[in-house]
Amino acid sequence: MWHYTTNGIYSVKSGYKLEMSKKKDCSGAVGSSSEPRVQNAFWRKVWSQEVPQKILYFNWRAIKNYFPCRSNLLKRKIISEDSCPICNVNSESVIHALWSYPNAQKVWKKVLFREVFTRLNFSNYGDLFEIATMYLSKYEMRLFLYICWSLWQNRNKAVIEGRSCAQDVIFNRAHHLAGEYGSLVKGEPNLIVEKPTKWSPPPVGKYKLNVNPAFIPETGVGGIDAVVRNDKGEVMAAMALPLASATSSKHAEIMAFLFEMKFARDAGFSSILIESDSQWVVNDVKKDEEESWASDGHLIDDIKRSLQHFEDVIISFSPRRGNQVAHFLAKHALNCNTMVTWIEEVPFWLESIVNDDMVVSS
Repeated sequence: MWHYTTNGIYSVKSGYKLEMSKKKDCSGAVGSSSEPRVQNAFWRKVWSQEVPQKILYFNWRAIKNYFPCRSNLLKRKIISEDSCPICNVNSESVIHALWSYPNAQKVWKKVLFREVFTRLNFSNYGDLFEIATMYLSKYEMRLFLYICWSLWQNRNKAVIEGRSCAQDVIFNRAHHLAGEYGSLVKGEPNLIVEKPTKWSPPPVGKYKLNVNPAFIPETGVGGIDAVVRNDKGEVMAAMALPLASATSSKHAEIMAFLFEMKFARDAGFSSILIESDSQWVVNDVKKDEEESWASDGHLIDDIKRSLQHFEDVIISFSPRRGNQVAHFLAKHALNCNTMVTWIEEVPFWLESIVNDDMVVSS
């Protein structure tokens, strides 16, 4: 079944369009793909954010580059010089005003999800927004948008009135407004900026494999990761792999389980604890049925057969908030072109998340 044509049949033309849309996404041309499905998916993300209408409109204007920042005023020949009115160093673009200028960075460093954007350079605000939607929860997205809005309000105050607020004031205001609106949404808890439940280490001398796939329904693209850590929380092996053939989130979860078990086995871990944030996959794998006739049941059977290659294996469920490193790596895999592996040493941007996610065993 081919999901990129109306009749479900593969064609070279549709395959070519899909490949070109991925290349354009990787080059940073957010929302500019000629593939309507990809473009529509991006704008659905824009207008589906759970924030007040004025914040949605603000975000849309920022993506479309409709702000009267100095780079835009210079293009329209309204002014003759486009340096930032606050830092007086760089050209003032939308991405500079909302993200890269020094005072804005001081505000962004106060949020826990700042590491998501580590070492990423953004040429426009649309790129920043799209990366945020890929990695952040809906609560974090609300805070993200309110911070952007507060930074622009502060910029206008500095330009028009000649005065601005301290970074703590800007952040606290955004945090308060985001939490206040969240409390009005039916059935939703108040927005908090606290560290999630920590990852728990395995028993001494054991290793733990965390499983956590990512899946984008609009494009059918998924991301697979594997993280093996010892009882001290140190990463012994890690892997990120893009998955272009997933048909559903359930399919992605099963394929993640299969690939990650193979990765752990090939890396030499014969005695291991496997932790997944997919409750239904864990339940199906633990069932005593010799053969499953359910949808994707043949893949569940493959998992059960693969378990026989381990000397000692325990499978358990862990909510995503206790599985942050695996969750982040799965999102990272969405942007990979091929499988990336690390053995015993991991990049610094991942190491910081590992240290923050780790809890000392009691």
